[in-house]
Amino acid sequence: MKKPISILLILFILATFSFSQTVSFQDNPELAGKIELFEKWIQAQMEYRGIVGLSIGIVYDQNLIWTKGFGYADQEKKIPATPETIYRIASISKTFTSTAILQLRDSGKLRLDDPINKYLPWSYLFPSFTDSKGLTPAANLSSCVVDLAKYISFQINGFTPVLKANTLREMHRVYWLQPHWKSGWELGWGIRKEGERTIVSHGGCVGGYRTQVSFCSTDKIGIVVLTNSDDIKGKDAKIERIKVGENYSVRVRE
Repeated sequence: MKKPISILLILFILATFSFSQTVSFQDNPELAGKIELFEKWIQAQMEYRGIVGLSIGIVYDQNLIWTKGFGYADQEKKIPATPETIYRIASISKTFTSTAILQLRDSGKLRLDDPINKYLPWSYLFPSFTDSKGLTPAANLSSCVVDLAKYISFQINGFTPVLKANTLREMHRVYWLQPHWKSGWELGWGIRKEGERTIVSHGGCVGGYRTQVSFCSTDKIGIVVLTNSDDIKGKDAKIERIKVGENYSVRVRE
């Protein structure tokens, strides 16, 4: 099955880039060379997949260390995509809803095991995806790479009044695992193993947008990928993961 470019970019970054306490492209020609090659790879993939616009950012610790827009936010008007371009973030919205629910729990306004219809009497077990009351908290928020990078920094470090530190740890505790023990769910976030790394992430797809945010708290690395095209349809591609030493590289071929 063809993987969306947002997933491939996450895998490519994790496989290719190694970050240390000092991250400076100007002082690190090798890293700068990888970024240049990475940008050319993105442009080639966008052309191959018919993606109109894409914005991406790499977070290290508290800083957005690299970010760029490719293609167009509005193709007809020739408005370029930038790190500040607003995208519908689709199901990433669920992580914000989960954060808000934990805030309400901490303030004593609800319990996590309360029945949902206690607070949302209009809801039912499997609400229609097109139900406007359920769509907004589940998939209808909008944001940009710059703002989501701050959100990822909070997830990695917890230095914010948004959630108490112990509540953030509770949010990132694994509550459900697949039978193979390689992926599962936290409170609002997905979790999986990629090589030796534990990756926390959430993706989304709605109304012509495909999005992904991922981070590894141990390495203090986070990635945001936002696109305004659904690239999963159409011609298929095969993905090969080739282990090299302790790292993984990712190669895409027809």
